Amino acid sequence: MAFPRKGIPPEILQHIRERIDIVEIVSRYVSLKKAGQHFKGLCPFHTEKTPSFTVSPSRQLFHCFGCGQGGDAIAFVMRHERMDFLEAVRELAQLAQVALPESQELQNVPAGHEIGRERYVQVLDLAQTWFCQQLETSSNGHTARRYLESRAITPESIRAYGLGFAPGGWHDLSRYLQRQGVTAAELEQCGLIVKKADGSRGEVQFYDRFRSRLIFPITDLRGRVIAFGGRVLDDASGPKYLNSPETAFFQKGRCLFGLDRAREAIIEVDCALLVEGYFDVIGLSQAGIRHVCAPLGTAVTEEHLSLLRRFASKVVFVFDGDAAGLRAVMRTLDVVANSGVTAQVVSLPEGEDPDSYVRNYGSEGFRRLASQSIPLLEFAVRTCLAATKPRSIEERVKSVDEILRILHKTRNPIERDEYIKVVSECLGIRYDLLMTRWATLTPSRPRAGTPSPRRDKATASDRASGPREEEALVQLLVSGVLQPEQIRQLPVDAFTFPPFRRMVELAHRLLVRRGEWTASEFQAEAMNDAECRSYISRLALADFTWDDPESYFQGCFTRLIANHLQRRLSILIDELRVAEKKRHQQEVERLLREIEAVRKQKAAGSLVPTAS
Repeated sequence: MAFPRKGIPPEILQHIRERIDIVEIVSRYVSLKKAGQHFKGLCPFHTEKTPSFTVSPSRQLFHCFGCGQGGDAIAFVMRHERMDFLEAVRELAQLAQVALPESQELQNVPAGHEIGRERYVQVLDLAQTWFCQQLETSSNGHTARRYLESRAITPESIRAYGLGFAPGGWHDLSRYLQRQGVTAAELEQCGLIVKKADGSRGEVQFYDRFRSRLIFPITDLRGRVIAFGGRVLDDASGPKYLNSPETAFFQKGRCLFGLDRAREAIIEVDCALLVEGYFDVIGLSQAGIRHVCAPLGTAVTEEHLSLLRRFASKVVFVFDGDAAGLRAVMRTLDVVANSGVTAQVVSLPEGEDPDSYVRNYGSEGFRRLASQSIPLLEFAVRTCLAATKPRSIEERVKSVDEILRILHKTRNPIERDEYIKVVSECLGIRYDLLMTRWATLTPSRPRAGTPSPRRDKATASDRASGPREEEALVQLLVSGVLQPEQIRQLPVDAFTFPPFRRMVELAHRLLVRRGEWTASEFQAEAMNDAECRSYISRLALADFTWDDPESYFQGCFTRLIANHLQRRLSILIDELRVAEKKRHQQEVERLLREIEAVRKQKAAGSLVPTAS
């Protein structure tokens, strides 16, 4: 099925594709490294340890040879940002500075309709501007400004992270936004207001979600505001932190605060520091430690680690030096084990968090502490060992079992063996007894709510890709090797694999419409067809060379025709048997004539009927 073009002329789509650089677009989300004529990185669409995600600057295409996702920059933005075709085109048109035809489709959304991403971001941007104004200039923001001063947050950091303030009024923000043309339905869908039923009157009341709070904008990898976090200034009033509700465009388990600003630094040092809170990120960043980000009040998820793996191979967890921080570290074991990320832990002194530590000891003091990080598995084993020694025999046995279950999380037998030796030495328990006990224990189950390891689903690259001669001919087609007369020779009906048949059909249609042929125009045409998109990118980026393309085409074409005629012959013979069984003499004679004609075509190697 073709993508809906929504009235956008093909020449404008082509102009957008010519004006944007797919390497630049993809590099916003994936750390790419030069590999010959292409760039490679870890696929953002599935979990992998060895890069199979390829981007071609010459062809302006991407393809993952692991999961089969592929296409051009429009397809990448659609897939990664969960946009529809029109939203992705608008996004890239803005980057390419290409004017699009006017459309009302993404303007104000009536009540009962789902808001689009473009409008969603626009509404949150208006809210962000208002929050910033309240902090910077209003009398209401005085308390918030004093609080930030007490936390040693500089004006530069306030501006860099876009901090704001929500006054205490029940409708201050919503009234402002409604004056800007934002509807109540949009406010609710953006998570900016809360609906509450009035029991006495039976009416529905709305009030602002964020009131009397310091506001932290939560941004995506492109720096666009997709949610807010709010902190109370008086710890006695309500929950200390409050986040926007999850929406189609914001899921806490997939977002990390500050990652858009930290991304380049993370790539540079090949390491991400993962802390717990907003102030930890800002405090470390303004101290010059910029490769830092934080989850949004949730446990670390598989999606968080998958996100970080695009930019670094190592993640260092820096959690508060208290019981809650320790529990937070231990909760990450199930997610980190065998994730492909090298996970280490920095143990802060009790009573310290990253923000307070860097203020007390400076950036150099924090860097020294971070350099003493240890592997997460080792930290977990040490923690259990420290709690085991003074206990009763029964408690010691229980703790030893806990340690051994932790060691079930690693698939590396050498790592496991070394840790069991350490446990043996520390507790004075024979190594062979520990190994015997380890073998009898089942791995600890993930806690409720902990995501299980994701299995990659079968995709285009896992499925059959049709007969070899069909793939070879389409490969020649995609590569621009074929001449128009050769393309016209390709019979659509002879292709049995639906995506390849569709590509040949598109090529014929393009020739009829344009009267000429270029591979770039064909690829652009096929990119708008969901059935063809991933196959186009795979074939365009695969390394194929031909010593003699003409002979190669002729050989594949001959096999294609022979197989097509053989299938036709088999069908006719089956029909003949049925006709003979039913004694339909006229039908029998017609089928015999057709069978004879097909046999002659097969002998001649041509679909052109042979003269009797």
